[in-house]
Amino acid sequence: GCYRPVRATGPPTRMRTEIVEGLRWLWAHRLLRTLGLMLGVWNLLTTAIFSVFVLFALETLGLSKVGYGLIFTGAAVGSLLGTVVATRVIARLGPATALLGAVFTSAISYLVIALTSSAVLVGMMFAVGGLTSVLWNVITVSLRQSIIPDALLGRVNSVYRFLGWGTMPIGAAVGGALAKGFGLRAPFYVSAGVLAVMGVAALPVVNRRTIEAARAQSRE
Repeated sequence: GCYRPVRATGPPTRMRTEIVEGLRWLWAHRLLRTLGLMLGVWNLLTTAIFSVFVLFALETLGLSKVGYGLIFTGAAVGSLLGTVVATRVIARLGPATALLGAVFTSAISYLVIALTSSAVLVGMMFAVGGLTSVLWNVITVSLRQSIIPDALLGRVNSVYRFLGWGTMPIGAAVGGALAKGFGLRAPFYVSAGVLAVMGVAALPVVNRRTIEAARAQSRE
């Protein structure tokens, strides 16, 4: 058949107006606002780590150029595994527990990397990181699609992504500063601690009751 997009009715609006509207809606929604801010912190920390990981891999782990490439195989394996098990994990644990579990598990993986000099163990922790990233993305994308009104989906998602990704340049600077001031392991220690604190702080907001309430409200 022939399909045509549904055109918006009413007068055209300015991009600035749409951005402000998306920002206001997201900021007023406690659950999605919290998830967006959490993603921003998480991406900041991840970028802080990877901004110095080349030096960490070569100087601390003693990897060759080939070994450096191979260690990222762990992340790929974990991501693939995440696509396979995500649905079952979410069904068993529920989205809230799975989300916070991903945060705390990533914190533990960063701590393990900070404490070890084993390239094999680091590769395994990369696999854990790949799995938790997929799990987080599957849940949060699903939540946004089910909660945000269709008419606002694009503009709210754009603001959400800005919150989540806009911190990455800052993370690169933070990682470099930590490594320079305290050593190459410092970004991993700091990231582990911040993620753990973030997970605890999110408990009152990211839970089964708030997620169910947000979904129910979106259906009204």
